[in-house]
Amino acid sequence: MTNVFIALPAATSGSPTPVTTTAVTSTPKPTPSPGGGGSGGSTNTGPYLVIAAIVALAGVLLTAYVQWKLGERNIRLNTQSATQVKEDALAKRYQDAAGQLGHEKATVRLAGVYAMAKLADDWSEQRQTCVDVLCAYLRMPWPKFADGTEDPAELEVRRSIGHALSLHLQPGTTGVSWKELQLDFSGARLVDLRLSNVYLANPTSFRGSRFEGTVDLYSFDCPKGVDFTDVRVVGRLNLSMKVASKVDFEGSHIEPGAWLDIDTLGIEPGGSRSVPCSRLRPFGAKVRVQRGRAGDDRDELRGSGVVRRSRLHLAAL
Repeated sequence: MTNVFIALPAATSGSPTPVTTTAVTSTPKPTPSPGGGGSGGSTNTGPYLVIAAIVALAGVLLTAYVQWKLGERNIRLNTQSATQVKEDALAKRYQDAAGQLGHEKATVRLAGVYAMAKLADDWSEQRQTCVDVLCAYLRMPWPKFADGTEDPAELEVRRSIGHALSLHLQPGTTGVSWKELQLDFSGARLVDLRLSNVYLANPTSFRGSRFEGTVDLYSFDCPKGVDFTDVRVVGRLNLSMKVASKVDFEGSHIEPGAWLDIDTLGIEPGGSRSVPCSRLRPFGAKVRVQRGRAGDDRDELRGSGVVRRSRLHLAAL
C-alpha cells in the first residue's frame, strides 16, 4: 500500500485556512499464483491434455482392433472361398470321371478308371467313395454290342482297375496308400484280376464273386479275414496268403476244368494246423486239408457226373 499526500491551496478570503492533507491509498492488483485460479486468472490445461491424449490413444487402439478383426474376417472368407473352389473342382472331376466310366467307348472308360484313381489320391475326404466306384464297376454287366456279343476291349478296362488297386495296396508304396480302405468285391465278375503282394487292414469280401481267366491273389495279406463264401471259380484262382488270415470258402463251387490253387504261408514244419478252407465244397464234396510237405497235399476230386471234374491243389510251404 502507498500513501500519497496532496497539499490544497490557501483560501482567497485573507484568513489562513489550514492545509488538509488527504491520504489516498492505492491498492495494487493481485498477482495470480501458478496453481491458483480466480477471476481474471489463466486456467491450468494440464489435466485436459492428459485426458485428450488418452482418448486419442483409445481411438487409435480401437481403430487398429477393428482393422485387425476385419483383416481376420477377410482371411477367413478368402480361405473358405478357396476351400469351396477346391471342393467344387474335385466334385467336378468326380462327375467327369463317373461319366467316363459309363461311356459306350472302352477307351473313354479306360480313361475314367485312371481319372477316378487319381481323384482318390487327391481327395482324401472322398477316397473311400472313389474306390467304392471302382469296385462297383467290377459288378457292372459286361458291355455288349448291338448283336449281343461282349466288347473284348472291356477286359483291358477291368485289368486297369486291378492294376490301380494293386499299386496302391503295396506295403512299401511311396505314393498314396489305400490299405486302410474297405474293399468290397462281392458279386463281382473278376477276369484276370491280379492283386499281388498287397496288404489290407480291413476285412475284404469276395462273397458271390465269379473268377474267370486267371486270377492271381499272391501274397494276399489281410489279417482281419477274407470272405470267399459262395464264390464260383470258372477259370483259375491262385491264392497265396498268410495262415493268420481268416478265410471262408463256405458254399463255394469249382466249375469243371477250373483250378483252385491255394498256398498257405508261415506254417512251421511239424506243427498242427487246420487250413481255414477246410469247408470248401466243390460240387458238394467236403474237403479237409492234412499236414504234409510242400506240394504233397494234392487231391483230385470228382463230382457225381462224368464231366463234372475239378482239381484242387493245396500246398503247405
